[in-house]
Amino acid sequence: MSSFRLTAEQSRATRPDAHIWVDASAGTGKTHVLTARVLRLMVDGARPDSILCLTYTKAAAGEMVNRILTRLGQWATLDRQTLREELSVLLGGRSLVSPAHEKRARQLFLTVLDLPSGLNVQTLHAFSQSLLGRFPLESATAPSFETIDDRTAREYASDARDTVLEAALTAQGLPLATAAQTLAQLMSDSSFDAAVNELLGMRTQLEALPKRFEDLSALVHQVLDVPATSDAEVLIADACGDTAFDQSGLQAVRSAIESAGSASEKRTKLPALEQWLRSHTQARAALFDTYARVFLTEKGSPRSAKGLATKAVLKVYPEALDVMTQEAERLVAVREAIALAKLAKETSYVLAFGQALVTRYAARKERAGKLDFSDLIDRTRQLLQSSVPASWVMFRLDAQIDHILIDEAQDNSSVQWDIVSRLADEFFSGLGQQDQPRSLFAVGDMKQSIYGFQGAQPRLFHDSRTAFKGQSRQAHQVFEDVQLAKSFRSVGAVLDVVDETFRGEAGDGLDAQRVTIRHQTHRAGTAGMVDLWPLSLRAEKEEDESDEGWRLPLQERWEKKPDRLLAEAIATDIQARIDAKECLPGRTQPLSGGDFLILVRQRGDLMSHLARALKQKGVPIAGLDRFDLKSPLAVRDLVNLGRFASLPTDDFALACVLKSPLCNVSEKALLSLCSGRAGTLWDAVKTSDLVDGAAKALLRSVLAKADYMPPFELFS
Repeated sequence: MSSFRLTAEQSRATRPDAHIWVDASAGTGKTHVLTARVLRLMVDGARPDSILCLTYTKAAAGEMVNRILTRLGQWATLDRQTLREELSVLLGGRSLVSPAHEKRARQLFLTVLDLPSGLNVQTLHAFSQSLLGRFPLESATAPSFETIDDRTAREYASDARDTVLEAALTAQGLPLATAAQTLAQLMSDSSFDAAVNELLGMRTQLEALPKRFEDLSALVHQVLDVPATSDAEVLIADACGDTAFDQSGLQAVRSAIESAGSASEKRTKLPALEQWLRSHTQARAALFDTYARVFLTEKGSPRSAKGLATKAVLKVYPEALDVMTQEAERLVAVREAIALAKLAKETSYVLAFGQALVTRYAARKERAGKLDFSDLIDRTRQLLQSSVPASWVMFRLDAQIDHILIDEAQDNSSVQWDIVSRLADEFFSGLGQQDQPRSLFAVGDMKQSIYGFQGAQPRLFHDSRTAFKGQSRQAHQVFEDVQLAKSFRSVGAVLDVVDETFRGEAGDGLDAQRVTIRHQTHRAGTAGMVDLWPLSLRAEKEEDESDEGWRLPLQERWEKKPDRLLAEAIATDIQARIDAKECLPGRTQPLSGGDFLILVRQRGDLMSHLARALKQKGVPIAGLDRFDLKSPLAVRDLVNLGRFASLPTDDFALACVLKSPLCNVSEKALLSLCSGRAGTLWDAVKTSDLVDGAAKALLRSVLAKADYMPPFELFS
């Protein structure tokens, strides 16, 4: 009932004919809100088949359908008093429930079951696929097109990558060849594949860029505010000219270091300065990096005052620090200009490679007559925004769709918002063909758009809300902006931390207007606490043992990494709370190991370190919820046994099985079996006394059963 209460508390959001924008900023279950809205629309008289609900995932769509059908099934059998109570919560008051509402609520279950295609609750990709299937001629799509899965998409991407690389080998001197060489220099094999996938994910943007490389490069330089003629070699040459730096000042600094500098300065600074000052412009270009290290740190920032000029040098030449500081600042500016020039050049070539990759990938899909998820969205937008076909398509859709509901609206990309906007255009021009009120309902939370799934951006949620609000006012219709600030999940302490986080600079990433986020908790009076631990735990520097020589590995030693130190700190904190018999507010029983739940951002080394640290502290632990099945030695032994059963001539697999507890053959015996044998290892085992009869019987039994027994039964 929390979902219906939640909607009822926002009484403004119950009007069935209003365009409503719900900002569930408290992290409230958006599926609950959307489900309540669908039920309200149907109870108020909307045809179930006129409601289009767009969810973000198939799982969310299935969950919504199950919830709606479950609720409708309950309404069909409830007594009148209980039904009126539920409808009063849904409609916002007992006085709003009429006999017509009761009658319709009881009939909805059968009405929905009789729908030919069921409730229209689906993802935007599924809706696009069905729309393209209905209008193949209008969308210029093959009627028998298929949607490719992720595995096929990876295969097509690999084919496109190989084709582009082959073309680059024969395109010497052309931009494509230089682009391939640029990518090869910038990244490794694994990161190259990741870059290919990222470029394919940006194909809509890549297709909109200029096709000629010269125009593309000019656009990149313009966006980065880099002169089109800017080049790293030219910039370095200009920075090495005789008039580009203070020669006289640096000569004086060189003389001061030579006369009063420390041994370290004479060893590091003096040779670089002397070689720079006596060289000509072309020779200085080769010395630029070595010369820059005199003034800049490894990270490229100017050295400290002490690092630029010592007190002894300043006594001989007081202006030395000013000269060195000025030169350091000049070199920083030169390096930044060089970095921007390289960035513009490399970006141009990467984008050119991406354009070629996208072209080959599209051709591969077209030959197979298949579309991927991005194609579904792009072609649907093109269909709805075209001139003549769109009018016919929208005429057909306008007769069927009266209400559009959008789940997880914060994750819609600009292309997806274009589709929704086009579908809802007629909603702002009066009643439709069925003379029914039209409504648009979107629910989302901008804070959950920080990962940018499928090109989503937090500002798009705000911009779309503003656009629909303007359309509503122009059409003299109702638009309601509802803020669901009450959270039924988190306690006040957690919500306060969230509010404070987005009150700072983090709020800039959500809304340009910096709307203040304030949460309320339904769990009033419930205690809570948020501890902020150090971002990184630094290990203490271990003593240098290089002079001690090599030591026998008789004692297990652990490298002190941040993950391990963090796990030990968490285990120590939990153990201290348990030993102190700490009690949670509202409970009389002291804390135990089962009262703690540890959540990590991703499964990695931290989880294994946590399990080990907790066990060492004596804290009972249920174990990891997931582990690598191939890691345990017992599993590896069984896998090798399966390899031997599949191929008895696999000597390595059999050797691993013999050494394992399955056969328990000693290393000495195994060495005797393997050395000097004429045939396979299995032939040697069958005739040797080094393997006992039980082990031989086990191996013969496995070989006899492997041909007809399924793997699960064999291993069991």
